[in-house]
Amino acid sequence: MGFKEKRGGYIDWITVDNNEPDWNDASTSGGRLSVLAETENLTFQYSSIFGNTNGNGNNMSYSPPTAANPFLDNKSIIPPYSAAGALAAGSYVGLAAPAAKYYVGANEVDSHTPGNDEEYQVHSFKFEVDTGAGTFSSITSYLDRYVQRRTPTNTEAAFVIDIYTGGLNVNFARGVFDSSGAENCFIPCNGAAFVPFFGEQNASFTNVFMAPFPDGGSVSSYNPKVSGATERVTQEFRFTSDATEDLFWVVGAFFKDTTDKRLTDLAITYFSPERAALGQATVDENGDPLPTESIGPSLKADFESPDTELQEISVYADITYEIDQNWSIAAGVRLTNLEKTLTIGASTYDFSEDNVSPRFNVSWNDGSNLVYLNASTGFRQGGVNGAQLYNLRNWAVFNEFTPGFIPQEKIDYANKVLTFDGDQLLNTELGYKGSFNDDTIQLILSVYSQSITDFAVYVEDYSLDAVGFPYIANIGDGSSSGAEMALNFFPTSELSIGIIASSNQTSIDTAYPGYDGGIKIAKDSKFLHAPETTYGFNIDYTHDIGNGNFGRLYLDHSFVGERFADSTNLTTLGEYEVSNIRYSFIGSNNITTTLFVNNLMDSIFVTNQRDFTFGFGGIGYDYGRPRELGISVQYNLN
Repeated sequence: MGFKEKRGGYIDWITVDNNEPDWNDASTSGGRLSVLAETENLTFQYSSIFGNTNGNGNNMSYSPPTAANPFLDNKSIIPPYSAAGALAAGSYVGLAAPAAKYYVGANEVDSHTPGNDEEYQVHSFKFEVDTGAGTFSSITSYLDRYVQRRTPTNTEAAFVIDIYTGGLNVNFARGVFDSSGAENCFIPCNGAAFVPFFGEQNASFTNVFMAPFPDGGSVSSYNPKVSGATERVTQEFRFTSDATEDLFWVVGAFFKDTTDKRLTDLAITYFSPERAALGQATVDENGDPLPTESIGPSLKADFESPDTELQEISVYADITYEIDQNWSIAAGVRLTNLEKTLTIGASTYDFSEDNVSPRFNVSWNDGSNLVYLNASTGFRQGGVNGAQLYNLRNWAVFNEFTPGFIPQEKIDYANKVLTFDGDQLLNTELGYKGSFNDDTIQLILSVYSQSITDFAVYVEDYSLDAVGFPYIANIGDGSSSGAEMALNFFPTSELSIGIIASSNQTSIDTAYPGYDGGIKIAKDSKFLHAPETTYGFNIDYTHDIGNGNFGRLYLDHSFVGERFADSTNLTTLGEYEVSNIRYSFIGSNNITTTLFVNNLMDSIFVTNQRDFTFGFGGIGYDYGRPRELGISVQYNLN
């Protein structure tokens, strides 16, 4: 089976020099393949799915929902840089804007054109043998995935980067001046008179005191490109017993080997003209060559370019015992060992985590009604905060030339939050599933309570980091409780109506103080992206047109309540409702043609918002797609 899809864009890129509506369009193509072979007691199946996506432009808007055009990007600057366009958009901050276009490098580089690309392939081999006492299964899978995100920035973000890095120093200045001596440092760098105090510039260009001042006037644009490659192999062996009159059990082992490589290339595409002599970099701080496709001075941003090797080995067992015709109990446990090696720049970190995840279930079932009580556990693995690695490395440079410039207590605190442990979840759920009136009504109800220990949460701590790169910390405990309902009604064989609703209360049960002792996350704060109320309904009607042809009408509506976009609960994302409708003509010739309208009422809603200036107030918004009309055609090969 093959598929191909073209999706129109909805973000308008409009500045003085550009007028490109709907510039974030995308196309997707791929296919699926499955082969099945069976004998009397042996089954083999191979399946594969593969595809690629190519997206253009920027999916972020810098206009709030109250704007006349909320789907407007009037700030992104991509080659060639236009001072007039930047000023008109109100996005140039810092020194006097350049009088004309200025481009560092001989040619524009297409690889930094804003957009999103993805390629993937997944292969799976399943082998099953019926042994007479049960079924032995071997399941092997292989994943290969490559993703690249190219996000345009603007002078607001470049201004902040320029300030934070000391005007192209430490992180971004790899080669903006010759390493042979400070006399080659372009004004306003400190000159030769400072050499006796701060030393010569070194080959890695990390001497912060011999770099340009952090005045926001050096970098006028930079163009991040983030690439990620994942390779994963999994293998599972499982033995499933044949069900006896009262006993059923499963045992198995699982192995996973994952390699993740991430490269963040921050290409500084433009300098202000008066600082053009800063030149171009050739190596990063470790002396390694910079990506050859970079334009202008660039950086392989180590703290955002981790290489991760992860191995997981798990064994599990699960058993179900039927006490009588109505009652049964089940219990299981999974033992997991994780071995992770994380490489960030020249630093390597090894992690090892062990986890025991038991579960227990008791249920009553009479064939039409099921009542159950379930208790289960889970965990998330820990990791490294790359931004703190970045801070510690830079602070060491500062203190090398001015001992005590960064106080030891700040260094100690950064080391404390350099890594975080995995957190643990306990979920308890009481539920009901039943059918009534000859199965024309189906009802599902559940209430649950969850507790999290060593809760790992994003923290923005400006007392530790002036720009506020967040770190993940184990802040204490968290809890969540709620209820869910799903009702399906089948008035006729052609019509079904479904209703779903949920209510959820979350709470961070312990306050978290930052480096300065001030509370960064208050007690009783809510989880981020956790609405208290959601509900929706759908109507599905299929009717016989005649001559082997059918029509199908499907309508759905959903509501999502207010929730928070940050752990501090300072940014509220408003509630929203979305309706979709589609009608399909299912032909007897195996061709299905569908007309659809998504977001029927053209609701404007924000799914997330971010400060792209790292704490200085430049807000970007991620919007749900506006109303779109379309047609799809599908041919069934069966």
